[in-house]
Amino acid sequence: MRGIDVSEFQSNIDWNKVVNDNIKFAILKFANIYDNEKIYYDTKFETNYKKCKELNIPIGAYIYNYCNSIDNMELNFKEIFSKLDNKYFELPIFLDMEDKTILSEGKSYLSKMCNRFCETISEKSFIPGIYANLNWLENYLDVSQFLNAKIWIAQYNSECTYQKPYMIWQYSKTGKINGISGNVDLNYLYNEVKINYTLEWQKIMNKTYNCNLEEDGIFGPMCKLVALKYYLNYNIPIICNKHVLFIQKLFNLKGYKLAEDSMFGPKCEQATISLQKDNNLTIDGCVGPEVTVLLLE
Repeated sequence: MRGIDVSEFQSNIDWNKVVNDNIKFAILKFANIYDNEKIYYDTKFETNYKKCKELNIPIGAYIYNYCNSIDNMELNFKEIFSKLDNKYFELPIFLDMEDKTILSEGKSYLSKMCNRFCETISEKSFIPGIYANLNWLENYLDVSQFLNAKIWIAQYNSECTYQKPYMIWQYSKTGKINGISGNVDLNYLYNEVKINYTLEWQKIMNKTYNCNLEEDGIFGPMCKLVALKYYLNYNIPIICNKHVLFIQKLFNLKGYKLAEDSMFGPKCEQATISLQKDNNLTIDGCVGPEVTVLLLE
């Protein structure tokens, strides 16, 4: 699948035109992080995020790293994750490792930095990723130290010559796409990479309810019991948590247009009933095991 990555550099984007130009996903710049705990947030992130969600464009995000120290990097995490708390990404959040000012830290330390970033991202129930060009991945980073990361590689070439597994290949920085003025980076996301929504659901349930589910990406008997125990329905007081937010995201991936507000209100109930009718399930408006399995497919 062909996609783009964008930042405030692309200014105002007409996302309807972008979609009609056969763009299937987008990676949005979120922020720059620095050693002095200063964070620069991309001025177009919120707008781009909102438009992509409205158009059901799968998205990821990236954070450009200027930190020379793991401790300094971690000092930025608390604020960063407060900004991402109610966001959902179908694709990874990447740490952008390409700035020459951090090269002096050496391969081993930079690799440990990537590993710590990935651990933290995973703890927050996001998919971790590392972005770097071919030179960095082959000479300045040891991928074996952060095996759980999805790799996004930049190599402006007719083919990608990187010999290790990668998820996304950024193959051009001079792309032309309808709806975007000037150049834009172009990428391929390989079809064999499929997000395991069951795994992400398991992470959310463990984080929200302390279920102690095995995070194996398989919806087995224990998952069924947990989905039954923590079913969602419209009631007063309204259920409001990250489980609801994740279910709203899954509904929207299937074409429903729910507000992603973490609250299981009447519109969530209506969407559930519609899904149950379409699949010949018992109609009760509750998100239990059967509805959950359908949404995770």
